[in-house]
Amino acid sequence: LRRRAIALHDSPCIRWIDDSLPRLRSVARLGETFALIVVAGVWTHLDEGERRESMRTMASLLSPAGILVLSVRQGPAPAGRRTFPVASHETAASAESRGLEKVLDVEAQSLQPANRAAGVKWNWLAFRRAEPRR
Repeated sequence: LRRRAIALHDSPCIRWIDDSLPRLRSVARLGETFALIVVAGVWTHLDEGERRESMRTMASLLSPAGILVLSVRQGPAPAGRRTFPVASHETAASAESRGLEKVLDVEAQSLQPANRAAGVKWNWLAFRRAEPRR
């Protein structure tokens, strides 16, 4: 996917990095934080331990005012793909354990007709750093 995206969006304004969850080692080595992290269509392909570690990694990479956006697939898994059941509330609890608060939880139909017919839906979740309690 990355190679195809590079071909479509070749720009000196984009830094393409070959990396993967749960650790994002190459990204972490940059020593930067990010205002927006988007994880779309990935979460169900990580097992429970990988999701916990991924949340820890992403929380550490999020800037103080940053937003983390995740999509969580609900419905039958695609045949032949490594997938694990995951619930939105599990994802929210994991984020909260890392000092993030949920600011959005929206359910959407799949854009792909075959997925819609199979009953696939997506929960789109967004998180930000929790305000300190007074």
